[in-house]
Amino acid sequence: MGLKHAERVGQDEFGRAQRKMHIHQDMEQTLTGLCSDPVYKNYAKHIHKGCQDILGSNKSREALRKFEGQRLHAFDLLDRKSEICVDMFKVCTLKEPIPAAEQTECRTCAEAMMDLHFVLRRSARSSSVPLVRGKHRFSRKHILTELQELCYDTETRQARGSVDEIREMCERLVEEFEEEIVRSFVAREDTGQTAPNPVEAVCVGVTEVCDKEEFNQIFPRLRHHQAYVRSGVQTANNAEVPGGFVPTPVPPSAIQEL
Repeated sequence: MGLKHAERVGQDEFGRAQRKMHIHQDMEQTLTGLCSDPVYKNYAKHIHKGCQDILGSNKSREALRKFEGQRLHAFDLLDRKSEICVDMFKVCTLKEPIPAAEQTECRTCAEAMMDLHFVLRRSARSSSVPLVRGKHRFSRKHILTELQELCYDTETRQARGSVDEIREMCERLVEEFEEEIVRSFVAREDTGQTAPNPVEAVCVGVTEVCDKEEFNQIFPRLRHHQAYVRSGVQTANNAEVPGGFVPTPVPPSAIQEL
């Protein structure tokens, strides 16, 4: 949507068009309807709600102005998310860049596989049981589809200082362990559940680039870390969750991580 309404302002070092956003009144009206736009049809309900919470708030214009005159580059995405979600709306906590000393094979493996978990769980595909083959967000077909673009899109999810290392590990994992990754993430057809921790299954069990102790230390610090519990538990509002994994209930005062 941003590229659709941006103006071309030149080329980058590779000859690709560079664009900037210019937010005028008519565009504000268009962008406030973004949450119901077909471009959002592939995202899960919680993504729709986040969009509506931001663009439906009294700070929506201020949020949109964060794009005014800004270049639309993948590396700017995390900075803009931080400005809006951390600083302005205060619904996220800031994730610090990975120190160079911590960019080990274990950390980069875990970041790459948690990125995969992130893109799978934000999908609009079903998480119910029984599974409809190819339609579940943790189906074999969907996992393979997301793996095709996972490494290429690393810069949209990870900070600049660690993108190259994480992308290199991601490419290695997909090339050498694609089938094992699928088996680690795929949901069982009878229950809709995945492995308790598919990221650990790959980085500790399959590739052995992590030992259990190191993995446990870095796991809570992963950029897209989220604690999960098995289906069938009672959530904070006492509603039983269908198949798959769901976020662990947190106190109402807790804030989510970016």
